[in-house]
Amino acid sequence: MHPTPTLSLRQVISVIWFPFFLATAMSLLFVATLANPAPQGMAIRIEGDLLAAERLQSQLDEAQAGGFEVQPLAAGSSREAVIANEIAAAVPAGENPETFVASAANTMRANYLSQFLPETLNLPVRDILVHAPGDAMGTGVFFYALPIAITGMVSAIILLQLGAWSFRRKQAAIALIGAFTAVITYLIAVWQQVIPASGKSALLLFGTFALVTGIGWTLTGLSKFVKHYFVPIALTWILILGIPTAGVPSSVDALKPA
Repeated sequence: MHPTPTLSLRQVISVIWFPFFLATAMSLLFVATLANPAPQGMAIRIEGDLLAAERLQSQLDEAQAGGFEVQPLAAGSSREAVIANEIAAAVPAGENPETFVASAANTMRANYLSQFLPETLNLPVRDILVHAPGDAMGTGVFFYALPIAITGMVSAIILLQLGAWSFRRKQAAIALIGAFTAVITYLIAVWQQVIPASGKSALLLFGTFALVTGIGWTLTGLSKFVKHYFVPIALTWILILGIPTAGVPSSVDALKPA
C-alpha cells in the first residue's frame, strides 16, 4: 500500500480556493446585476426639437432619475432606429403619439418599458418587432449563445488530456469542433424557430465558428503559461466575466452595478 501523500495547508488552499470564489462571484454578478434590472442611461428618442426632448427628459427623471437619456430625433426615423436596436424606444411625431419598442431586440427591456412608459408618459406602447415564434420568453439568443461559449471553453479543457499533441494539432481539433458546433447549434435553433432560416441568420454560422475557435485557441495557448490555474482562469473568463458583462439575458443599459 502506497502512503497517502501529505499536503500542506498552503497547497490545499491553492487548489480549493476557486469553488469558494466561484460561488461568491457568480451570485454577486448574476443575482445582483441580472435578477432585478433597472434602466441606466437607457436611450429614448423623440421626434421633434430640443425643447420636446427636454420636456420628455424631465418627465422621465421625475420617475427614474438617471435612468434615461433623451435626445431629439429626425422625423420619420423612429421605426428604423428602434428596429436596429440603436435606441431602446422612440416617440414618433403625429396626432396620436405612442411609443415604439422592439421585443425582438431585447424582450426584457421591451417588457419593462411597456409597463413603465404608459404609467409615466400616459402614452400607449407599440411593439414594432416581435421576437421569433419559437422564442416565447425572448431569451432564445442567450440560450443559443451559451452552449457555444461553453463548448469553446470545455474543448480547451478536454484537450489538456492530450498532452502529447502539439499546439497545431489541438488548434485543428478545436477548428473541427467549432465547425460542428456552428452547424448543429444553427440547425437546432432554426428547427425550434428561435431564429429564422435566412441568408442573414446564416451569418451566425461564421460567428459561431469564430467564437468557438477564438475561445478554444486562446485558452489552449494560455494553458502553457498558467499551469494549474488554467481551469479557474477559463471559468472566470467565460462564466464570471463573459456572461454577466455581455448583458444577457438582460441588456447592458439595464445592468445595475454589482
